[in-house]
Amino acid sequence: MTPNTDGTLTVLGQQLNTRQVEELMHQLAQARNQMQPPVQPEVTADTPVLVQHDADFGIAQTQTPERNVSLGLRHLGFGWIFFTFSRDRAKFIGEALLQKSKG
Repeated sequence: MTPNTDGTLTVLGQQLNTRQVEELMHQLAQARNQMQPPVQPEVTADTPVLVQHDADFGIAQTQTPERNVSLGLRHLGFGWIFFTFSRDRAKFIGEALLQKSKG
């Protein structure tokens, strides 16, 4: 798919602006969540992936009693995607990133 010269995208005969494309992507993600088979639990050699190098990120603590940690990653195509983790899981992820960054 290639955007039109006016910055819109034509999908199934409808011209969509950037906000409408974002809304459609959210709706597709929600629908995919309900489909079978589910997304594979692990990445394999044949798993299609989109890589975003040096992604911008944001980290916040939730306002819930559990005080979970939210990590947001910015993908230039998908936009911002946030994941929420328990503090223990967030610590594990941080340690794993540090370990991998050592080479």
